[in-house]
Formats: sequence, structure tokens, C-alpha cells
Amino acid sequence: MIHAGIVGATGYAGSELVRLLLSHPEAEVTAISSVSFEGKAISEVYPAYFNLCDMVCETAGQVVDKCDVVFAALPHGLSQELAKACDEKGKAFIDLGADFRLDSEEEYQKWYGGTYQDKELHEDLSPIRAAIRLGLRWLWRRR
Repeated sequence: MIHAGIVGATGYAGSELVRLLLSHPEAEVTAISSVSFEGKAISEVYPAYFNLCDMVCETAGQVVDKCDVVFAALPHGLSQELAKACDEKGKAFIDLGADFRLDSEEEYQKWYGGTYQDKELHEDLSPIRAAIRLGLRWLWRRR
């Protein structure tokens, strides 16, 4: 069983990911976080989650410590620090946002107005992005 955590669990993408992972046969949602709702159960934020998921939102650091894989469902500019923390602790990191979406810092500056906080971390992830893009193209052709 893979222990998964979601940082940004009370946003739209994060809450949907919680719902999807709850029914995944190989994953267990182990920890969730939300800056806005830290200390509250996700079911307090979204009543539809009552008895489906009553986990309490913790800090991002606690999610990293408790999980094998960490999903970031954060606005652009906020995932880079989390990615570094995951990298340092040997945790898998999946960003649903924009921080690792583009191939170059120039493109990132153009679209999001920010810069890479850790250029080396972005370079390390290039092969992963390439594999994901190839995989998506392969799946599209199979349709």
C-alpha cells in the first residue's frame, strides 16, 4: 500500500484528488494539509466528505514526514519549496500545479512571472517530465 499525502487538500484539485485516492486500491490517504483550514477536518470544510474522509488538515511538513508520495495541489510559486523538502527526504513528489510544468525558467517567467527557486531541482526532474509526456502521447495514440 502506498501512503499518499495531499498538500492543498481543501482546494478544488486537492479535494478531488482526496476523493479519487480514497477509492484507489493501491493507495491510502495518510495525511492532508491546508494552510487555510489547518486543524479542521476536511469534512468540516466540505460536508459531502462526512464519513467519507474525516481526516484533519495538518501542516505540509507533517504530510511529507508521514507519506511515501506527496501530491501538491497549490497555486503556482508555492510547490518548489515542498518539492525540495520531498527530495531531501527521499519522498516521491507530484505537482498538480505549474511550478514544474514548463521546460525552462524563461517560459516560467513569461507565463507566471516568477523564477526557479532551485534550478538544480528543475534540471533533475527533466527526465521525469519527458517520460510523462511520452507516456501521455502513447496513451493518446492508443485511443
